[in-house]
Amino acid sequence: MFWVRKILLYSVFSVLSIVLLSFLIFQFPEVQTALINRYLEGFSQVVGFPSTVERIDLRWYDRLEMQQVMIKDPQNNQMISVGRLQVNFDFFDLLAKGNVQIDEADLDHALVHLIKIKESDTSTNLNINVFIKKLNEKFSSGSGGQSSAKLNIGEIALDHSQFIYNEPEKDTIRNGFDYRHFHLDVNEGQFQAFQVIGDTIQFDV
Repeated sequence: MFWVRKILLYSVFSVLSIVLLSFLIFQFPEVQTALINRYLEGFSQVVGFPSTVERIDLRWYDRLEMQQVMIKDPQNNQMISVGRLQVNFDFFDLLAKGNVQIDEADLDHALVHLIKIKESDTSTNLNINVFIKKLNEKFSSGSGGQSSAKLNIGEIALDHSQFIYNEPEKDTIRNGFDYRHFHLDVNEGQFQAFQVIGDTIQFDV
């Protein structure tokens, strides 16, 4: 019995040591960045939208900071980029009922570039629509239908950001506002109740 107890104690100590060491190693931003980029590499291959993050720092499992986030569309257009992204969330509510719940997000030097690209040989669509459609296909695969997952963000703050809209196949409107090609600078902005549900994006701005 003495040897059995000794073996059990050593086993428990070894497991706890490995868990603690893994936890400490995972606190290094370099490790987190390497892990997320390895995931994004596979994600990019499946979805077809190359995605990278220069640096990620997950602190105490309720605050996430990313730097130099980049998502490109299949035609190599810079679709979404963020110089610095901070996210506050409750770990236990983050994946509630299959939905992603985020309390607050702060974005600095963000860029959203919506441009029509080829969706097929005969049709074009906005790159963001193609991206969302690919995400739905990825997360609904094997479920027999469209993904019902939702992304909910309570509040989003924007600083020094830009929004670009472009329909390359359409002519420029010379007399009046050219709603087919425009560039908007957002020095400061705020979004409330931001939601992505299937192929729908809605928010108050």
